[in-house]
Amino acid sequence: MTQETLLNQLSEKKSLQQAWDKISKENKYSHGLSGETIIDFSANLQSHLQSISDQLRKGTYKFSSVRGVPITKPDGSPRPIKVPEIRDRVVIKAIVELIQPQLAKVYNINNVASFAYIQNRGVKDAIIRMVELYNQGNKVVLEADIRKFFDSVDRHRLIRERILPNLSDESIDSLIIEATEQEVGNLNDMSELEFAAFERTKGGIPQGSAISPLLSNICLSDFDNRMLSEGFGLIRYADDFIVMCKTKEEAHRAYIIAREEIEERLGLQLYHLEDVNSKTRIVLPSREKFSFLSIQFDGKAVFPTKEKVDQLSERLKIVTNVKIQKNVLTVLRKTNNLLCGWLAAFSYYDSDRYFSHIDDLINKELASALRQLKWVFKSKNTTRKKIKGKEHECLSSLQRINSGVNTCESFFKFIYTKRAKIEVLS
Repeated sequence: MTQETLLNQLSEKKSLQQAWDKISKENKYSHGLSGETIIDFSANLQSHLQSISDQLRKGTYKFSSVRGVPITKPDGSPRPIKVPEIRDRVVIKAIVELIQPQLAKVYNINNVASFAYIQNRGVKDAIIRMVELYNQGNKVVLEADIRKFFDSVDRHRLIRERILPNLSDESIDSLIIEATEQEVGNLNDMSELEFAAFERTKGGIPQGSAISPLLSNICLSDFDNRMLSEGFGLIRYADDFIVMCKTKEEAHRAYIIAREEIEERLGLQLYHLEDVNSKTRIVLPSREKFSFLSIQFDGKAVFPTKEKVDQLSERLKIVTNVKIQKNVLTVLRKTNNLLCGWLAAFSYYDSDRYFSHIDDLINKELASALRQLKWVFKSKNTTRKKIKGKEHECLSSLQRINSGVNTCESFFKFIYTKRAKIEVLS
């Protein structure tokens, strides 16, 4: 009996359906160049999947150009995100689901150090591991970052030498190559700075594609395994990594080996320890400000960074903007959903230190929104409170309860009762 080829497996409607089931959980309004959203695609789902299946079997499937979306980074520079058409996302996702099990075994990408893009792992698990190692006496941290990782990876070499030779057959080789070489179709609409950012990515790993996480983990798998074989407490999330060490000397040794692996073996560049204001440094969290994956750690507790609270504040201004939301019920519902989502995301951490501040922000924004929407307040239902040195009208405690928008405390008391904060041993 002849073994079924990868192409035959990929083109099965069942494989495409499984890929769609995962794609459909993403942002339903996200779209490629054509403007077709997940909602639009789902209206004729079976017809679309059948068409894709037929084209794959005949060898006529062609990937479309992607929509380039420049996302502004904290330093003001654009992060080049490439958004494929929905049909292409289905195919790429199906390819990943098909080849990942084979490649994961070859490269041990599910190792104990890697936490990004691994099933049943995430930021929380990385932070738990960090605290676990800290509690074991690893009080010194090598904090490091790879310069422009996604842009700098030699994608062609990665695919040619590490991906394709380890697949069971060659039937989808061309599809894998084409899926990583999609052109950006809206470059003419970009500024010079944005255009340059996308031009730099032509040979790198395309951010925004479902295949990129797999490529990044395979690229760094040898680095992971080398660091683990040396006995280091490596924790890596995509291109960000830390090494938990017992002494500064151990941290220096970890840096030397990490630099050797990343620069000499992978041809990438690490931010150097000796550079001024470098993103790579050796730090004692109990003495210096230290954050990893948007979580700050001071040797006593882990808690969201101030930046994450500021982001929540900015989102609050949007969901309470009456020009956008139009009515009271929408404002209240979206505010509650935003708060509950944020609290759930940071439930494992010491977010309690921000509760009073967050509730004040919500009470201020809701009071302003309800006032603009001609909500009739009784005087006892509002109060004056200083926030960041300025006095504002805010909802009273009673009015907040009556609004239906949870307070931070009530969220954990009545809605999200299963809470197990990460414990740092003294």
